[in-house]
Amino acid sequence: MQISGLAGYRGIASYNRGRWLGGFMGRLRVVTTSCFTVELWAIHGGLTMVTNFNLKNFIIETDSQEALMLMSKGGLVDNYPDRDVIEECRHFLYELEISMMHTLREGNNCADL
Repeated sequence: MQISGLAGYRGIASYNRGRWLGGFMGRLRVVTTSCFTVELWAIHGGLTMVTNFNLKNFIIETDSQEALMLMSKGGLVDNYPDRDVIEECRHFLYELEISMMHTLREGNNCADL
C-alpha cells in the first residue's frame, strides 16, 4: 500500500444512549499540516453530518481543549490560518444549537484508532 502523506480525519455520531447514528471521514488536500488543523476539520465533518441529518441539540465531544476554546470564543480569528473552517464551525454551532464539550482522549474509545 502506498502512503500518500496526506492528513485524514474521521468520527462517529451516536445517540445519548450509545446507539450508532453514522460516521464520517475526510482527507485534507495538503501534504503538511498541524494536528490542530486536522482536529478542526474533524469537528467540521461532525457538524456537517449533523447538518445533513437535520439534527438539533447535539453535543460534539473533542479531546482538543484548544479547539474547544476557539469555537466557544466570540472574537475574531483573523490571524489564524484556519480562520475559514473556524468561522464555518461557529456558524453551525449557533444555527443548529449544538454544544461542544471536552472529553479525555483516554475516555473516548473511538478516538485516534
